[in-house]
Amino acid sequence: MASKTIKTMGVTPVTNIIYYGNVNEEKGLWVGERKDVTDIAIASVFEWFMNQMDGKEEFGISYPDVPGFKLKMTRDEVKNGK
Repeated sequence: MASKTIKTMGVTPVTNIIYYGNVNEEKGLWVGERKDVTDIAIASVFEWFMNQMDGKEEFGISYPDVPGFKLKMTRDEVKNGK
């Protein structure tokens, strides 16, 4: 029986690049062509965070299976583009 592949996104630990492509579900390995989506993924998450702010000064999320880490966005006034 052929191994099932699934479309997914993931980060390679060596290069820290976010890829979108096919992964062998059984082995957890990338198969075939994968596309670097790092910039668009980060931009999308940034925009998602901004939408969650909804007038707040700060918004954060955490995941139960990743203890000790929290993603947090804070509103900061930028002057002269800095």
